[in-house]
Amino acid sequence: MNAPDRMRCEKRVIIARLLDSALQHQWHLLEETLQRGQPPTSENAEAIERVSKLMGLVPKPSSFRRRVDVIVLAILSLSILACTLIRLPSTSVDLDVLVSGVRIDLAGQHTELLIPGELGEMLMLSQVRIAQAEQILPPLVSNEAIVELRQLAVPADKKDGTGSTNTFPVRLQVIAIPANAPVTMTMATAYALNQRGLKLGALSTKPTKAQFGEVIEVEPRNLGASAPRRAIRPIVVSGRALSMDLFPVDPTQLMTVFRDVRVSAIRFENLGESSVHGGQVVVQSGPTPSITVQPSDRIDIRSTAPMLLREVTFDKTGLRVKLTAAEATVITMGGGNPRNLMPTMFDWLRFRWPTQLWGTISAIVAIWFAARQWWRPDQ
Repeated sequence: MNAPDRMRCEKRVIIARLLDSALQHQWHLLEETLQRGQPPTSENAEAIERVSKLMGLVPKPSSFRRRVDVIVLAILSLSILACTLIRLPSTSVDLDVLVSGVRIDLAGQHTELLIPGELGEMLMLSQVRIAQAEQILPPLVSNEAIVELRQLAVPADKKDGTGSTNTFPVRLQVIAIPANAPVTMTMATAYALNQRGLKLGALSTKPTKAQFGEVIEVEPRNLGASAPRRAIRPIVVSGRALSMDLFPVDPTQLMTVFRDVRVSAIRFENLGESSVHGGQVVVQSGPTPSITVQPSDRIDIRSTAPMLLREVTFDKTGLRVKLTAAEATVITMGGGNPRNLMPTMFDWLRFRWPTQLWGTISAIVAIWFAARQWWRPDQ
């Protein structure tokens, strides 16, 4: 406020005070007249009315100032409320959990995936159960719905006197997931007698192929030979809804199922129930840097863009899933009433500029009080 405006405001304040004193004087005269037992005259009423009208004509800067304070306070309150209620449309989230089952959807545009691992290493299995195979090469004699392959157990040489047994495991050479077709993969923990393995299922419009090598005994060429000969029989199975239970020879060995695969959806469930055993969730811009996942928590992560399944490994403890979603639109976690983990606008501001945010708020408050102290038209 410049000097002329300030002088005008001061004059208005002086006039208002003089009129208020005149009004109080008229009321005092009226009270004295009544105390003497005389009726009030018309002159008293007219004097009070004239002074009241003049007071109504004088501007009241204090009321304008109060209106400004109320408007500013309302704007700030609504802004803070909006920042704490409005959530971000998308954010980045990293997930590392231990589960007993997981289901993923592969988008239609993907190359052929090879399991196990990206290096094509063989996996030694003690037992394999195959279901819903549409084609088996070479055809097996049995027509059962479930095909079983087992490792060959041969008694050791009787000369050593130990009575031990030599085993020749089944070799998993490759599992080929079809390319350029939508595929739904299910992975869960499989159980057998004193064994834990990996249940792997693939549902697609194109057949999934798996190739195994089973060690078998063949008749010796020379009838005089004392021991039978052994050979590896290749077995290739395929099906559009192929399901396999794989039991590794060494259950403590870490088996990599997937690595660096783009998925369009992921669900952590087993037979309709939560399959989560525990883990950590890191939400970028979230109020807390890391969130601990409790057993049986339901986790729902959705994204408009494909998510990166960084790794799925299997060992005796279960399936370890590591996922990164750069543009997650839905992040919920919890029991019966899952909580929304999507950060709000206030969380985003606090994450991006933690020091600058509080410094800016403090500066705005200080500037506002300084401006009010400088502009005091009612004094």
